[in-house]
Amino acid sequence: MNQQIRPIMPPKLKFGEGERILCYHGPLIYEAKCMKGQLKDKVTKYLIHYNGWNKNWDEWVPENRVLKFNEANLQKQRELREQNLYVLKIFQRVFSAWVSYHC
Repeated sequence: MNQQIRPIMPPKLKFGEGERILCYHGPLIYEAKCMKGQLKDKVTKYLIHYNGWNKNWDEWVPENRVLKFNEANLQKQRELREQNLYVLKIFQRVFSAWVSYHC
């Protein structure tokens, strides 16, 4: 028998160290950098640094919160920002009316 033993290769991560990415934090998407990736207990997680944020905000996130940095995802980021600004403006109007009525 001529069997070759092949080494078991670790699964390839979707995002690499130092890669520019987008990442969900709450309802919005922010520009970030992938610092590390790991597969542990069949779950892929990435250590993320949000651009312009203090390193205290760095966090391990599951792969489903991380997006490729491309035009389609940048458009998604813009749309979410606009939607949330619209909701915030409505909330501010309702709150101002409530304060005016109750004070």
